[in-house]
Amino acid sequence: MRIIVPLLKLGLAGGAVYVVADQGLFSISQKETIDASKRISDSVPEIPGLESYTNKA
Repeated sequence: MRIIVPLLKLGLAGGAVYVVADQGLFSISQKETIDASKRISDSVPEIPGLESYTNKA
């Protein structure tokens, strides 16, 4: 059980890095990085109330 949790965390972190690299976020070109960032942000659903929370500052 002591080895399972660190391996699970490592697997999740590796998977996240793989998905980001696969989307092209680590590319050399700034335009490609911006396009990939827009694709990722478009695929994430909106969080209700987030805009009002971020505009309070």
